[in-house]
Amino acid sequence: MDFETIRSDLNSNRTLAGVFLSKNRDKIKTIWEQKIAERNLKIDGDKLPVIAKALGIFIDELSLMLQQTDSAPEKLTEHAMSKLYGGEKAIVEGYPLSRLLLEFGLVREIIIAELQKGISLAPETHRFIDRTIDVAMSLAATEFEKVQNIRLQETIAKVEASNRDLDEFAMVAAHDLNSPLATVTSLLGLVRESVPGNSPHEVEEYIGYMEQTLTRMRSLVISLLEYARLSKSKTKFQKVLLADVLQAAVQNLTDLVEKNSARIEYGTLPEITGDFNLLSLVFQNLISNSIKYRGASGPEIKISILETNPKAWTVSIKDNGVGFETKDTEEIFKLYKRLENKTDQPGAGIGLATCRRIIELHGGKIWAESQPGKGSTFFFTLPVFQYVG
Repeated sequence: MDFETIRSDLNSNRTLAGVFLSKNRDKIKTIWEQKIAERNLKIDGDKLPVIAKALGIFIDELSLMLQQTDSAPEKLTEHAMSKLYGGEKAIVEGYPLSRLLLEFGLVREIIIAELQKGISLAPETHRFIDRTIDVAMSLAATEFEKVQNIRLQETIAKVEASNRDLDEFAMVAAHDLNSPLATVTSLLGLVRESVPGNSPHEVEEYIGYMEQTLTRMRSLVISLLEYARLSKSKTKFQKVLLADVLQAAVQNLTDLVEKNSARIEYGTLPEITGDFNLLSLVFQNLISNSIKYRGASGPEIKISILETNPKAWTVSIKDNGVGFETKDTEEIFKLYKRLENKTDQPGAGIGLATCRRIIELHGGKIWAESQPGKGSTFFFTLPVFQYVG
């Protein structure tokens, strides 16, 4: 048999395969849908018609390519099953790329099986179909990842916009609340001055309660305003000695430290890149919490560096305080979150949320470990290298 005869036979087999696929496209689509159901690869009802249509387009195109002797798998258009299928699947919630490839495997399996039932499939024709499906899979996977990345960027942009709106609202609300609170405080002072000296004891007591409540509200508003002002654009990164940052925080807490006879110990601390004032506020909040939630003995606080990650410094702040339940280790970092058995302590419930926000602005993370009656240890990381603008 000469070469031309062999080539003619191969072309005839491809043509026959193409005609067979064209005549059996609806049957192949039905089998595909059944296989999807059998393997519990359920497809969103709204998406199935679109995806089934894409499969039909792909079968038509494969059929046409088989009948054209000069066609090649690489000529497969990205507007057929590949783009439609990959793009539609990318917007299905929780749908992984591995599942997309599995479904393409089903397409290959069904098409080859049906062809082998209907005709004598030549090896060359089999390879042509395999390569064409490979190209379709590649195009679909590329479109899938492209659409998912676009959706991810859109989600990030929405979250950032929402955070900006929340920050602006918090700043405006805190600012607007400050003025009436100051007015009420002044008026309450006038009330106190105008109360006769022989008034019932309860009047003085009620005024005292109102003054304490106003003081707490003003503290809450100030804390909220400081929290809302935290942003990446206002963070001043520079090289600083962490020991200097810590000493500034301790100095700000001099009265609290002395009043409670607190012992604060620390060893060698590194030079880092960060915002001096914000990091000082982190130490200040964590140390003041350790003192406020002291145990039966005097507060003891140990600050050290853990060498666990070559890319980041891990700072440890350990105390001998009352501690808290393990289940609360995430809750305590939420805004306004205070533990049920700690509500008798002064504070607005913003301190640890502020610490988390500051550490995240520095590219690190913060967490805690604790047990009731056995003290607490707070950890936070700071990258070893950071760009200084």
